[in-house]
Amino acid sequence: MKRIISLIMVLVLALSLVPTTVWATEGTPADDVASVTDGSGETQKFASLQEAFQYADNNDVVTLLANVTTDAAKTGEADRLTIKKDVTLELNGYTMTIPGELEDSSNWAAFYINAGTLTVKDSSANKTGAIVSPDKTKSGYSYLGGTYLFHLAGGNLIIENGTYYAGCTVANVQKGTATVKGGSFSVYPDNGTNDSRYLLNCIDASYKDGTAKIVVTGGTFTDFNPQNNAAEGAGTSFVDADKYTVTEENGKFTVNEREYVAQVGADKYYSLEDAIKSVQNGQTIELIKDVTDAVGLSVDTGKTFTVDFKGHTYTVNKPGAGSRNTETNAFQLITGQTITFKNGTINVSKDNLDAASDGRNIQRIIQCYAGLTLEDMLIDGTNVFGNGYPMSFNNQPVYIIGNTSVICNSATTTAFDADGNWGPYGRCKVTIDTTGTIGGDIELGQGYLDI
Repeated sequence: MKRIISLIMVLVLALSLVPTTVWATEGTPADDVASVTDGSGETQKFASLQEAFQYADNNDVVTLLANVTTDAAKTGEADRLTIKKDVTLELNGYTMTIPGELEDSSNWAAFYINAGTLTVKDSSANKTGAIVSPDKTKSGYSYLGGTYLFHLAGGNLIIENGTYYAGCTVANVQKGTATVKGGSFSVYPDNGTNDSRYLLNCIDASYKDGTAKIVVTGGTFTDFNPQNNAAEGAGTSFVDADKYTVTEENGKFTVNEREYVAQVGADKYYSLEDAIKSVQNGQTIELIKDVTDAVGLSVDTGKTFTVDFKGHTYTVNKPGAGSRNTETNAFQLITGQTITFKNGTINVSKDNLDAASDGRNIQRIIQCYAGLTLEDMLIDGTNVFGNGYPMSFNNQPVYIIGNTSVICNSATTTAFDADGNWGPYGRCKVTIDTTGTIGGDIELGQGYLDI
């Protein structure tokens, strides 16, 4: 009897040493695939994601404990993994796979978000967490097919990071808002359009009436530009261009937050234009970094303020600013304000030398009707288009002081003109007291000089 008991104990010990499987299928009793952690830190484990999400309450975190493939046999609406609360899915470095067999069923998406907010993220060290579905298993021009990852029908989705691949669409919004903050995204090209335009998609009517929204603030997208795509018609943008940029390399489009370029006191701004709009009398705008992609700017504040370039370079490209049909200036400074530019460089991008189809090349760096002081500035007109000269002064007094220099392009020998005494404008007096170089002639119209 003891021998039999001993054999049984050896067998039990041997079975306990068999390694656990890496992959699990929902519904199999072998291993727990997910846990749910509430606000108090209490954790429960579950054999399926369906059970985990059914158990989860508001603000709970569902964490993957293994790679998991959802059950291909669960094809009905009742089998859907439905979200109705505020829940976080922590991928935890694992992969959730949606079987291709579900693409033509009534359970064609990984998640159905009907209410609340589903937040998806991957906090693993190597950021290997993913949600994927196979390529389409059917073909044909009229068949859009492929399993979706997220379908929003009244709730919200926030994707913080992770990797996502879908047979057709990562996020489909019927009602609600899908926000993408980061991650890597790609899809199998649509059979009808042969492209990835539906990677992020809204139901057309809901998009038009504003009940379906997509907001992209980060992430990398393969063959899909979230700032210029065809999901809701040509030129669709899910990106706020005032706050974010999109760069492309080898068909991958990456969204990054714009860097602040200027500040007034503690307030920071994404553009010098925004800073100027907010500046108050007597305040100073400080540049934080070089600016390489500015366009022409018309300034009409009625205020007295300073722009301290803090040693930075401000580069302007077409289109220029100005009055109607003369929008060819980097800066148009309207009368009734007093402005100081100091401690920096204003120049023009080399791309400006290519003729613009609308004629709005930068032909002058400063067109000035305001009171202006240039102190320790370099006004570099090397890439001014055509034979335009760097500056033109009219009306209010101008002071060129400190170590300010002016450079002309090769097509002109005129550094600036001083004019006025026409229309509403008085004669402009230009005072020059600089140790820098005025690299060209000075053209006097109705203005005059004090050197």
